[in-house]
Amino acid sequence: MAITITHQVYIERSPADIFNFVLNPQNHLRFASAFNQVEIVSGEPGILGTVVARSASFMGKDISTLHELVAIKPNELIAMKLIQGPMPMDEVFLLEELDGGTLVTLVLSAEPKGMLKLAAPMVKAKVDQQVSTDLENLKRILEEEA
Repeated sequence: MAITITHQVYIERSPADIFNFVLNPQNHLRFASAFNQVEIVSGEPGILGTVVARSASFMGKDISTLHELVAIKPNELIAMKLIQGPMPMDEVFLLEELDGGTLVTLVLSAEPKGMLKLAAPMVKAKVDQQVSTDLENLKRILEEEA
């Protein structure tokens, strides 16, 4: 069972401000509450092919993952693909200028395997809640820093 989660939030900042903030993996520690460590293992922030290691807590388990930056379109799109971790996953940030701010859409697509496949509805509910919280954190941080 494939899982696709889409959340949106309006942030009173420019697409460029949000793009630059999200493109820096270290900033993910500030808004993505599940992450407890983020480290670039190859490449540089903002360069296609850059690989980022993330350590996180999810559903009571500590997990380590590797993500590759697979697509960028300045001020519009950032896409990462999970290349090592518990299940194949894509993460896409879409930015759209709107009414002097930005509509941020985060789309996560995953394909649970093994035991996670059996627990797919529970996994989807937990990820859905986490994504919503993370986008609200992103909004709060960026609007407070404006």
